[in-house]
This record gives sequence, structure tokens and C-alpha cells, in this order.
Amino acid sequence: MRNSKEPTVVARRKLEGSYLRFIKNAQKFYRGYVRDLAAIHGNVPELERAAKKVGGDSELEAHDEDI
Repeated sequence: MRNSKEPTVVARRKLEGSYLRFIKNAQKFYRGYVRDLAAIHGNVPELERAAKKVGGDSELEAHDEDI
């Protein structure tokens, strides 16, 4: 005998998986976006700091060693 709540549980699990994928993709996009902004506008210290926090771009780290 099947439980009447089973389809709801499966649907919720699928929705949660989709939501987690969405969040991960959004985080990946914005990490790249912040790094790109920092690379283009390298003279903004706050932007460089944010780029380091979200992903640690090696180009930015090399730039800091030159300063």
C-alpha cells in the first residue's frame, strides 16, 4: 500500500534539488562577475577586496604583491 504523501515528498525533494542548483549557479555567476569587475576597474580597493573574498583571483593577488 502506497502512502498518500509520497508524491508530495518526491516533489519537495525535486524542488529542493532544483533550488540548490539554482543557488550554486547564482553564486558561481556572481563570483565571476565580481572578479571581472575588479579586473576591469582595478583601481577600486573595495572591489578588489570583495573579489578576494568571493574567490581569490590569482591576478588580483599578484597585483597586491606589486604594491
